[in-house]
Amino acid sequence: VIPTSTGQHVTIVAQNKRRCQSGREKMDIKTFMQPQSSLFQSVSIKRVTVKQNDDGKIDYQDEWNGSKEEGEVSRYRLASYEDADEDGMETRYICRFKLTTTTTKGETTKVWETLSTYIFNYDYNTWRKRYDQTFTYEGFDNHIIWNSQLLFNCPVPTASLQEVTASGSSVRDDYAT
Repeated sequence: VIPTSTGQHVTIVAQNKRRCQSGREKMDIKTFMQPQSSLFQSVSIKRVTVKQNDDGKIDYQDEWNGSKEEGEVSRYRLASYEDADEDGMETRYICRFKLTTTTTKGETTKVWETLSTYIFNYDYNTWRKRYDQTFTYEGFDNHIIWNSQLLFNCPVPTASLQEVTASGSSVRDDYAT
């Protein structure tokens, strides 16, 4: 977890463990870790507001006004690129931010969600370097060095959270708190 100096986003760095295994004798573990490759591919999503009515019935609304009312929960559905929300066209992860403030009246906790952004497109880089595919079934793709780490950003939603993020005080032992 690496906060930027401006606090506008947090960069997440993860290791592609499949690359740690090489050689024909490691085929079982490479096959087992194949689904990890999908983490490098973006998806397009659209927010769906879910509201539970007084009678207990759940109401799904395909509209998003950018804020939640009491009793609403953010849900997401896969969408075409054209139908996706503007910040959900190429994303993979839901980033959750929590800020707890203590006053004389007690503790107040606020939670925000943003959608991750990739720093660069792994498939596009592969194409630009004239390779046919980003990952191979056999796992003999260690020469494709840009796939060794998974990098993505989580945009920080509010100015007050950006200040806390920029100071670095919200990161403890490489975990964002």
